[in-house]
Amino acid sequence: MRRSKQLAVIDRRTMLGGLALLIAGCRIDLDHAAPEAAPPPPPGVDAPGTGLAACEGGVCLDLSVPANANLTAVDGARVITFGGRTIIVVRTGDDTFVALSAVCTHAGCIVGFDDARGIVCPCHGSTFALDGAVTRGPATRPLAMFATTFDAANQLVTIVT
Repeated sequence: MRRSKQLAVIDRRTMLGGLALLIAGCRIDLDHAAPEAAPPPPPGVDAPGTGLAACEGGVCLDLSVPANANLTAVDGARVITFGGRTIIVVRTGDDTFVALSAVCTHAGCIVGFDDARGIVCPCHGSTFALDGAVTRGPATRPLAMFATTFDAANQLVTIVT
């Protein structure tokens, strides 16, 4: 015996009632929805609270921000990433700063600062003077240098990138 396939017929009232139940069950309480996470900063801009900001001519470091505390004392240093560049900033005097590429010219490792040895690469031991010149290999090329200015009244270091 063959069974015939018949489509069920649903009247309009049943359809609308089912739709209302579906909507009620799926309702989202928008007033109590979880807040969205803040979008990440655009490339080259550090997150709020890091003391970095784009400014006329390059990047500005606000020394009143805790993230820049190392730069409030002579021989203090900080490595920053801004605008696709990684830069090491060293305070060399009361009103003077040096900014160099923090990427070692030998193998691309990120350098650090040692007040006794200067700029030091942790990967293969290359060292650099504060003008970027190689003082010990295996690196053979100097680090790129960036001009800096310091506004003492506002405690703001500007690095021309």
